[in-house]
Amino acid sequence: MGLYFLGGISQKAAKALRHEINRWPWSYWCHKELVDIRAFALSRLRGWYQYYGLFGKSIIRNVLFHFYKRLSRWGLKKYKKLKALMQAAKRVNKVRRDYPRAFPHWRKVLLNS
Repeated sequence: MGLYFLGGISQKAAKALRHEINRWPWSYWCHKELVDIRAFALSRLRGWYQYYGLFGKSIIRNVLFHFYKRLSRWGLKKYKKLKALMQAAKRVNKVRRDYPRAFPHWRKVLLNS
């Protein structure tokens, strides 16, 4: 028997990060492009991914999936011809494949999947 420490993000910190992502000005960005969202979010996402992903990347990916969902909802509001959230997610996923270095966690997810 031994005592082991598994470092990573706590539930409280994950909830705070998701709350922070929700507080971003998504409605203001409906008239903007993905480049503007990237300029706002890049340093934050990179910092979170590097800090919390130090001990285990799988848990922080769950939080960053929340960012991906919010980005899909942004795509749904920006592109009115999209009828469902899945269509918006496919549109964002296409951007993710075309520009894998747009956000720091996208490249890692593509390499691991």
